[in-house]
Amino acid sequence: MDPLSVSASIIGLLAVAAKVTVLLTVLVDSAKAIPQLVQSVLTEVSDISACLGQLQAFLTGAKSASRSRTSLIMVEQVVVILAGCVSTFSELEAVAERLKTEQPIRALEKLKWARKEGDISKILGRLQASKSSLNLILAVLT
Repeated sequence: MDPLSVSASIIGLLAVAAKVTVLLTVLVDSAKAIPQLVQSVLTEVSDISACLGQLQAFLTGAKSASRSRTSLIMVEQVVVILAGCVSTFSELEAVAERLKTEQPIRALEKLKWARKEGDISKILGRLQASKSSLNLILAVLT
């Protein structure tokens, strides 16, 4: 995969991250009973978006790194990380869509949250792993 395709993938991921952020923000704002776990997921999505933005800056040439540093990173590694982000964000978006509500959260919605808490915890773990991988790449570049 060439850098242009990677850059396009990052742009797509940033768009999905923005959509997920809106969904999660609405959920957090709609009820105080939503677990802290959702706020943690929201924070991770925001952090990953920042990492993706920095990586995008390197790919577009807005930031530069020495040849010796860029040679330490294989495009395939970046592609694997981005593919993981796509998968995780897609799953997170689906969970958030199922849990969103137009009214304040009541007992039935709290039950839905309780049932999805395990799924959300797994997603949080994958988000944290993706963020760590992206941060390592950025650390090599800077």
